[in-house]
Amino acid sequence: MHATITFTDITQPALDLYTLLTASTTPGYSVAQSKNVQQPTISTIARVSYLSIQASPRNAGSQYVYKGGPDLHNDGSAQGKELAAGIIDVIQGFYDEVHLSQVYLRASVNGLIANVEWYYA
Repeated sequence: MHATITFTDITQPALDLYTLLTASTTPGYSVAQSKNVQQPTISTIARVSYLSIQASPRNAGSQYVYKGGPDLHNDGSAQGKELAAGIIDVIQGFYDEVHLSQVYLRASVNGLIANVEWYYA
């Protein structure tokens, strides 16, 4: 399954992927999610066996999508992992699952896009 997340207001706090993918509205974020009936819905299973986050290649080169924990900032104080345009971060849970509620995203400027892909075991 996959989703495209657009950051619309970077002054909003970082949100975790579980919230972004299940909430009906998320201030500061716009989420377009695939509709795949062959896999369980994301609200049914909050843990996945594979998670890929890509900063869209359409983002400008000196602008970043940040991935980290709940204290993730976009002001240089606690940025977490910086994903420049086209960079992909992959997490695969071999012996455990990846908990979507523990992966937070932010962006350096409004309008940036992150592409997210996940699979269940």
